[in-house]
Amino acid sequence: IYYYYLFSFCIFFFFYFILSFFIFIFIFIIFFFFFLFFFFFFKQKTAYEMLRSLVGSEMCIRDSYHGPLFWNYGCLPQTWEDPNVKNEEVDCMGDNDPLDVVEIGSETLEMGSISEVKPLGVFSMIDDGELDWKMIAIRTADPLASQLNSVEDVEKLLPGTISGIREWFRWYKTPDGKPINAFGHKEECLPADKALEVISETHEFWKNLRNGRTDPGKLWIGAN
Repeated sequence: IYYYYLFSFCIFFFFYFILSFFIFIFIFIIFFFFFLFFFFFFKQKTAYEMLRSLVGSEMCIRDSYHGPLFWNYGCLPQTWEDPNVKNEEVDCMGDNDPLDVVEIGSETLEMGSISEVKPLGVFSMIDDGELDWKMIAIRTADPLASQLNSVEDVEKLLPGTISGIREWFRWYKTPDGKPINAFGHKEECLPADKALEVISETHEFWKNLRNGRTDPGKLWIGAN
């Protein structure tokens, strides 16, 4: 009888252990997939929701290749950020692209359209170790153009816009698994005078590129 009870207890304990093990594995798998879903969902939404709170629900939302964007995004023709030249202020080379422009006007501009803009300020963004200037501007035909002449004016009339742009560009590549971007100059949006200097500098870089006075790398610059 003693051995019978001992055997029964061992059988019970064995099946109890096996059942508990499979229940544990099942619960672990459920929590694991829940965590993955939550992590990627949250990661995709964080920058967008943060900008919602910074800029406000009344801002016009544009679609971009990295999710919703609250402004128009383009570039300044005949400019180039030279990857052969180091900017001593941030200790980085140029990113081999035209000068990017963030237009903060009230209208969504048509893709591929050309608009005259007024420079208001500029961010020195550091993207993967390269300098990637982001110029803040407003279309000269916008109703607010006459009232916006500086970063201070933007902060006064459109509060949250400057910080919203900075945070959008800080986080916008993270859905691709890339790290957040950094900013030079203590993360400040530099004034309009600095934006004009950057325009002049990048235009000179572009002219040097077109005239063959600098290494184009893999860029095709066409016939001179």
